[in-house]
Amino acid sequence: MREKRDQLFNKHRFGLETNSKPVQDTLIEIVRQELKSLTSSDNNGTSFILKKIDEPLTEEEAIKLENEIVYEEEQWIFQEYEKILQDEIEYLAMYADNENREVFCPICQKAILAEENNCVNCPVCGLKLAGRTMQEVRHLINQSVNIHAFNCVQIPAFMVIPDDCNLNLFLICHDCSTIALIC
Repeated sequence: MREKRDQLFNKHRFGLETNSKPVQDTLIEIVRQELKSLTSSDNNGTSFILKKIDEPLTEEEAIKLENEIVYEEEQWIFQEYEKILQDEIEYLAMYADNENREVFCPICQKAILAEENNCVNCPVCGLKLAGRTMQEVRHLINQSVNIHAFNCVQIPAFMVIPDDCNLNLFLICHDCSTIALIC
């Protein structure tokens, strides 16, 4: 019955305009339709006999009914929020589980980086980041991408630039003219 009332109320509430009935008449119509549906339904073979109510709702009754509907809608919103929050917690837990796992090569994006002897390298394109662990590289790449994403919506590229005997990994974005040293 409440569900039916909510549907009818929302149907009439969204239909209210300057040419439509006042709110009180709408609420009266909702209650009448509920009572009609009760009179037409059977409960174990016995039918309900209710007389038609022609009295309009008092302002207090209308406010009480509206408050009840608003309360039910708020409860539904809170339930949906809790579901979304739970999904987010599960996603973060899944992300935390994957934190210690593989990192795709930012240059070729075809292979998973491997860590050997305090050096992170790519078996496909030959990227070698000496003196770094996999966890450091993952953290530095994620940090650079997140900082860039705060200021720009475009997807950045990565480039290796040699410096002395080392290769340095840079984040580059042509749209916002960003060049950031990652490691």
